[in-house]
This record gives sequence, C-alpha cells and structure tokens, in this order.
Amino acid sequence: MTTDTLLVTALGTGIGIGACITLAGVILFFKQTEAGKRYLQDRLGPPAPDPSDS
Repeated sequence: MTTDTLLVTALGTGIGIGACITLAGVILFFKQTEAGKRYLQDRLGPPAPDPSDS
C-alpha cells in the first residue's frame, strides 16, 4: 500500500463516518423534537391509526 492509498482510504472512511453521524442526528431531530414531528406531520399527514384500536 502506498501513502496515497492510505490517505484516500482514511478520507473515504472519514466521509462515511461523518455521513452516518449526520444521518443519525437528522433522524433523532425528526423523532425527538416538536419541530421535527410537526415538520413530518405537515409533509406526510397525521399518523395512521393503530390497527389494534379496531
């Protein structure tokens, strides 16, 4: 392995890990905060009724 290969591998790994952390943060934002829940409800509509309520 050359130095270039190691640097490119490290860069790619860093980008991948950063993307995963960002995605986790966005998911947590939408699930945990009122603003996130309100945004999803505005975009997707109200949640479906629970089938066990029937």
